[in-house]
Amino acid sequence: MYLDGGATHFPLNVYNRFKVHWDGTCYCTELYAENGGKIGPFNIDSTALWTGEKKINGSGVYLGKTGIGVGGGKFQADSDGNITLTGKITGTNWSVTA
Repeated sequence: MYLDGGATHFPLNVYNRFKVHWDGTCYCTELYAENGGKIGPFNIDSTALWTGEKKINGSGVYLGKTGIGVGGGKFQADSDGNITLTGKITGTNWSVTA
């Protein structure tokens, strides 16, 4: 580990597993937020990454242990593989194989 105010790029470096660039960019090999935190507009904790409400059918975007949800429940894929969609599926070229 070193802290070097004279460094050209990374004044803080912890065994190349966590580095902070002068411009504020952070590099790490793993991100863990047991007690919660934020990454831009997203909230994060040990079970999920979300905006809005922390639930699969909540407002915003949810990616967590119970599945994936977008748009207040309009699209959901739960942890059992069930997909729920409210709205339209449109396209010009379709192919479905089993």
